[in-house]
Amino acid sequence: MQQTSTHSGSKAVVEGIGCDASPLPIDRLLHVMHIASAFDRMVINEIFLRMDDMEGSIESWRSRRAGQCLTQTVWIRGTSLASIRAMRDDLLGIEGVLRVRLEHIYLCGNPQAPV
Repeated sequence: MQQTSTHSGSKAVVEGIGCDASPLPIDRLLHVMHIASAFDRMVINEIFLRMDDMEGSIESWRSRRAGQCLTQTVWIRGTSLASIRAMRDDLLGIEGVLRVRLEHIYLCGNPQAPV
């Protein structure tokens, strides 16, 4: 595996990661969004509404409650890095959302395999 990168300010441009990708095609990207929020009906409803307006498809959504905190893990396909980062920033603007963390996974092999 050959990897080269150049840095322009705080943004990195990476070429030749993994299989044979140079830029990463949207259909091979899987994004995992981890959302921590207050366990409040209004906050949860607002998260659902904003996620529903997002481009791409939600593959899986899991929630876990611990006291007054709700953690949600959402697997998303069919959207770009820029779009998913914009969604993260949008969710962080909701009062009651404590943290949103993103993972980006490049799928080698069969990109249609289930999560």
